[in-house]
Amino acid sequence: MENTNHSISNYKHLLADIQKKAANHCKKNGRYDENLFNIGVELGRLLQSNNIEEHRLQVFADFELAEIEFKKLDKRIKNIKNIIGFFIIHALAEQVIENGSFSFDGDGDLSSCEKLDELISNKFSVQISSVSQNQHGGNFEVGVELNGQIAEILNRYEISRFVTFEIDNTTGGDYEVFNNPNDISQIYYIGMSLDAKYTELTESQLIDLEKSLKEVQLFLLLSLDKVYSYNF
Repeated sequence: MENTNHSISNYKHLLADIQKKAANHCKKNGRYDENLFNIGVELGRLLQSNNIEEHRLQVFADFELAEIEFKKLDKRIKNIKNIIGFFIIHALAEQVIENGSFSFDGDGDLSSCEKLDELISNKFSVQISSVSQNQHGGNFEVGVELNGQIAEILNRYEISRFVTFEIDNTTGGDYEVFNNPNDISQIYYIGMSLDAKYTELTESQLIDLEKSLKEVQLFLLLSLDKVYSYNF
């Protein structure tokens, strides 16, 4: 009986050591590699020597739970980005309709870019703040400052009012012009300081944030002659 108790105690000690190795390795590297494989071999030998068929390390159970939580947050954040995108693309579409065109100059000073008319900016709570290119002929990254109701809502959750979007370069140069409201289809990415991996906001808070933004979105929908499709 004493030997059995000693064997069980030794097994638990060795298993705890393997658990710790696996957790430390995954936390440090964030990936599966040869070292993790070797830890698995070590676990297999321990289980075999104790006639145990299988054992799932706690670190993998924790990873699974974290992945489930990440997917929940990521889904909410994508919805939020889509709503922010709604304000941006419809502001640009209305600007083109009212003025005939809107230009993006990647070769100019970052802040000396073309701006939205004040009425349109106030209506959609957005204003263009910068335009840049990583290289000549590359796509454009456009900075946007959110204002009004949208900025107020984001501020409640301590989220930056500055976002970006990217547009395809169809000219091959450092200049792009939207001459038709349908040109907004060139917008393909919305970037903001909200990431499922790093956010401290809970799913419940993100749901409330999404709901608040949707209320503003729905109010605006009533005033639009046309709603443009998009998906970021």
